[in-house]
Amino acid sequence: MTLRVKAQQIYVEYHNKTILDIESLEIYDYDRIGIVGQNGSGKTTLLKYLMSTSAQHFGTFSYMPQQRDYKDTTLSGGEITRAEMNKQINTHTHGLFADEPTSHLDQDGIQDLIDSFKYYPGFIVVISHDRNFLDETVHKIWELKEGKIVEYWGNYSDYIQAKDVERKSKQQAYENIQKEKNRLEQAALKKRDNAIRMERRHKASLKKNNTKGGGRLAFEKSMGSKQKSLHKASKSIEKRLEHMEDVTLDTKTPIINFRLSKEIELHNPYPIMSEGVDKAYGDRIIFKKLTFQFKLGEKIAIIGPNGSGKSTLFKMIMEDTFTISPKAKIGYFSQQEDIQNLDQTIIEFMKEDSIYQISEIRAVLASLNIDALAITKKLSVLSGGERMKMRLAKLLLSRYNILLLDEPTNYMDVFAIEALESLIKNYMGTVIFVTHDMTFINNVANRIYEINDFNLLEVAEF
Repeated sequence: MTLRVKAQQIYVEYHNKTILDIESLEIYDYDRIGIVGQNGSGKTTLLKYLMSTSAQHFGTFSYMPQQRDYKDTTLSGGEITRAEMNKQINTHTHGLFADEPTSHLDQDGIQDLIDSFKYYPGFIVVISHDRNFLDETVHKIWELKEGKIVEYWGNYSDYIQAKDVERKSKQQAYENIQKEKNRLEQAALKKRDNAIRMERRHKASLKKNNTKGGGRLAFEKSMGSKQKSLHKASKSIEKRLEHMEDVTLDTKTPIINFRLSKEIELHNPYPIMSEGVDKAYGDRIIFKKLTFQFKLGEKIAIIGPNGSGKSTLFKMIMEDTFTISPKAKIGYFSQQEDIQNLDQTIIEFMKEDSIYQISEIRAVLASLNIDALAITKKLSVLSGGERMKMRLAKLLLSRYNILLLDEPTNYMDVFAIEALESLIKNYMGTVIFVTHDMTFINNVANRIYEINDFNLLEVAEF
């Protein structure tokens, strides 16, 4: 195989924090590498470093950047991503770097991208949150954690299996070390107790045999050497304990117990309903005689191709176009929005309009891999993906009983997506979400609707 990219002594620091500290990386012809890691871990920074003059290049490459801001264009995010995809893949280069290429793509677009990646003749290095996409396109995973790269062979599912084996191995090693520590501690304690008892007997014997001269001296020497031996053995064991290697277990995701306050409890079995509603933009028909009933407490996925009206449906709900329960309190997550006041700290932002205690807020943030010690940081220092986590966490902890989530997994790291799945499943209210992430849908939704023929049709119930 031909070496195409080589980088050595990769070191990047930002705001006095080490982002990357990697000894060396190499990329060869036909490599298919997926980069995973938490938001803010430096995935995009690593990708840009590998494309920069700091790395050695033996050939040419293309680049598909993140498609974030598309407000000032008539094209949708999916159309922009498709255009960029076609442009870069059809460029004759030796390799392709791609940063979240599936964002905004519908299922057809994702499948087209998978097919294009499979037949692309050069190397591919891709950052992606789409687990199914990684399963279909890569044969190596680079996990970026605390500035370092750990390499795993196989696709994403293979990587998860390998991580599971690592966790079990760590757990076993941890248990073995704890057992050995307990054994040594008990042994040291026994030696110390024996030395103390021997010293007491020695003192008692001295009083009893106070008149015996030479014999007493021999007895003192004998007892002294035994005591020293016991103390020495105890100290030796304590040193072994000090130098025993400790095993750090991965932190368990906390279980969050969501609740809805009495004042916003819903009793209507169908809090959102539509019967025969039409929607059009000029001559373009979006919905025709739209009819549906969304059931209370369900986790509902809305699917359909780009431009079919998924985001429009959410806007119509927010504008009270449909029949909506008077007690409905609706929270809306949109891709096109961001946090307005970035001078707030994380905890100040999270406490606004929340019915939860600080400890509960901390638990939700911890589940999304936001360090509990970081809650006093300003929002301005967070990455885009981290700010999205903040917005989603705030919705879950605010005074809402219905959540509308428009592409909540875009630009989130895969670990946070898995945590979000758990949070949504445990959420007490109704959640209606739009996503093209089929793994997320399969793990969360108990009902799926597809926008088809200008209407909303139920395609699956779990």
